[in-house]
Amino acid sequence: MDGLRVELQSVGIHVTTVCPSWVRTPLTAQLEGDLEHILDVDVAAAEIAYAIKDRLPFYTFPAQDALAFRVLMMLPRSWQDYYIRQLMHRGADKEGAGPTVKHVRAAHAAY
Repeated sequence: MDGLRVELQSVGIHVTTVCPSWVRTPLTAQLEGDLEHILDVDVAAAEIAYAIKDRLPFYTFPAQDALAFRVLMMLPRSWQDYYIRQLMHRGADKEGAGPTVKHVRAAHAAY
């Protein structure tokens, strides 16, 4: 998005890259484990509107996750993917645990 932001700036279009943490949706409802700092959709929408209104080039939220996200982005992409998969599977190996990524993908396709 940085390239797009720089390219469009000359014609007066502002681009904001938004990186939220977990947002409560039908897809995240399918995930097991404790998703720390999960936000309701209206709260996430207000955060996104703030970032766009203030023309921030990059915005990640909630604040508790911003530093962790920036550190994560410095890692190789394969490490980022591994970490995110681990978050999504937290608790999935317990007996009677709920859906895994496969179930989330199926829910996403149906949604």
